[in-house]
Amino acid sequence: MKNTNVRFDLNHFDLNYQVNGVTTPTYRIMPATQKYPSPFNTESTPFLLPCAVENFGGEVTVNHLDPSGTPVNWRVTARFFRVDNSIIRSQGFKQGVNPFDHLDCDVSGVLNPGTTASTGYTVLSTVGDFRNWLYQPQDFIFTPNTPVRMELTLTASVADGTFKTPIIDADQSNNVLNIWLMLVC
Repeated sequence: MKNTNVRFDLNHFDLNYQVNGVTTPTYRIMPATQKYPSPFNTESTPFLLPCAVENFGGEVTVNHLDPSGTPVNWRVTARFFRVDNSIIRSQGFKQGVNPFDHLDCDVSGVLNPGTTASTGYTVLSTVGDFRNWLYQPQDFIFTPNTPVRMELTLTASVADGTFKTPIIDADQSNNVLNIWLMLVC
């Protein structure tokens, strides 16, 4: 199995949301990793989302740090956790799909050695075409005004477009981001 070294770029992590058809400006956030806890986004100081949120997502940037490594496909997986670390499940907008506990964002472009790439993602939507397969605001309202943790995990695979053959990452400590969020109603 091949090795590589990909990571989230902590200097380029953006969030935004939409309410009543209006998208907010982009917010640049300093997320936490295993190595680097964030002093600005914690359980006590979460990113606030209004109760009427229609879309929520952002953009991540990834660096392929190994100039002699292999080209990779990459995926960002989003999961949500309550304060007690229990995972949050959803059935999408119409509550008709099988419950899911994560979302995968497979990036179609190949990430070549020594390069950087960005991708946008949407994890919550009440108005978009894919809302039936995305998280909903009610998924996060168990106790009013209680934070949840969004975990984004970066994985690399052989650049064949299937995302089925993983590649060992030399440093996985920079492949998980945690962002605290709170729906304010």
